[in-house]
Amino acid sequence: MPCSLLQGISQRAYSVYLPASYSPNDDRRYPVLYLLHGGGTHHTVWEERGRLQALVDSLVTEKQMEEMIIVCPEACQDYMIWFNASGWKYEDYFFQELMPYIEQQYKVKKGKRYCGVAGFSMGGGAAVVYGIRHPECFNMVFDMSGYLRRQPLNFLKNDSTAEERQQIVEAHNPIISVQNGTEELVRKWRTIRWLIDCGDQDFTLEGNMDFVKALRSRDIPYRMWVRPGAHDWSYWRTSLRMALTAFSQSVYKEKVIDKGGGGPYSAIAKTEIDLPDHVIYRPRNISYASRKEGKLPVLIFANGGCNDTSITHERVLNEIASYGYVVIALGEMQMRLDDREIRKASDEQIFTALNWILLANKDPKSDYYHCISEERIAIGGQSCGGAQVINVAADTRFKTYLMYNSGIGDMEMNGATSRKLANFHAPVLYILGDEEDIAYLNALKDYERIKKVPVVFANLKDGGHMGTFAEPNGGSFARISIDWLDWQLKGRTNRSVIFFNNQLKDYPGWTIQIKNIY
Repeated sequence: MPCSLLQGISQRAYSVYLPASYSPNDDRRYPVLYLLHGGGTHHTVWEERGRLQALVDSLVTEKQMEEMIIVCPEACQDYMIWFNASGWKYEDYFFQELMPYIEQQYKVKKGKRYCGVAGFSMGGGAAVVYGIRHPECFNMVFDMSGYLRRQPLNFLKNDSTAEERQQIVEAHNPIISVQNGTEELVRKWRTIRWLIDCGDQDFTLEGNMDFVKALRSRDIPYRMWVRPGAHDWSYWRTSLRMALTAFSQSVYKEKVIDKGGGGPYSAIAKTEIDLPDHVIYRPRNISYASRKEGKLPVLIFANGGCNDTSITHERVLNEIASYGYVVIALGEMQMRLDDREIRKASDEQIFTALNWILLANKDPKSDYYHCISEERIAIGGQSCGGAQVINVAADTRFKTYLMYNSGIGDMEMNGATSRKLANFHAPVLYILGDEEDIAYLNALKDYERIKKVPVVFANLKDGGHMGTFAEPNGGSFARISIDWLDWQLKGRTNRSVIFFNNQLKDYPGWTIQIKNIY
């Protein structure tokens, strides 16, 4: 590649791994992982010693990782350092020339979420420092036996340049950076997935453990492995495998909630690469579930506060999925409540989700191919999310509505007013938490005002504004949702007795009112 920031160098070598599906004529774009080599080696070491291509091909084939672009820069030719130094602006080169060049030259999916950095030894230290100094760039930092600070090392005694390099390493010591970082920086560092792997016989172990102590002192989440091994490739080959799968999981996020839920189909929550701002709760083996159930109904879900996160609702949504549904919630997946800034979700995201799943159902390359019932789609929302439901309710693709802890009454919320209740054209289920629920009185007014469609008012005594969303498997909010959806979307009329006849022996503390059902 062309180079202007490294003194006396007009071109710089690098290695790149391109996925098997990569095509210049395809619109698909890929996440990118930068692999930084150790001292005394070159960019080719990842292939020569780490057997990168064979490893990645194997992991993709075995479905242990998704496809990605992997870039291996060069940092030992001419001067063995990853940082800026006198007459050597390598860090500037990396961020101002290399990364922009890669993003222009290859089909890279841009943005922090789709970029990771990893490295071993000297490269591991650089990966950590790059994460500390450029937290806006990286989703994940994977440190393999990183050389993080100055250490007295016998094998450097006869190296005339070692002292200068040691001073540069110490000048960028990430342990000190974390200890002295401002609260604003700490918040940014918390948005990175920090992963540290170091052998129990490795001379960098103490430094890496001190780095972990610094992270802990600032309440920055991390994960560390200390496995049997030393500072060599017999250890790093496993580290490389771990880094590849970890970055794949960081981009294509996936997690298991309540051990997969209580239904017959073990559920997962995951992000799809082409639907990054939503979470899909679905049976893990969706083709099996669709064979057993028939094509699966869909629930689109808008969150409380009109926020772009479903993390406070995930137990209910996951439980619904475990009974043979695909649930798509607005907002990027969160692994923890504090791992990113919370924003507002737009009504447009509802249609983005709906249109995406309908297209995926027609795509032979998709997991969802011919697994989705396009005629059986529900929409639900909690609190302000219920206002979003009202705003879009006129869309005839929605066959039922679920309003959790939500009601408009005489107020206006997110553009929704009582006049828009006329948008409802299919059965509506209101799920409330009694008078402690701030939406309770408004929901009662909605119930009275809805004249043209069936409407049910289900109320849990002392449920409050969040009901049972936080309970294991979503508690009774999840169960009543499943009974309603089974009735409305799967035609299981035996579930209707719960709502028609108040057969609530499995629902202690609940009362139900129903009207406009003839």
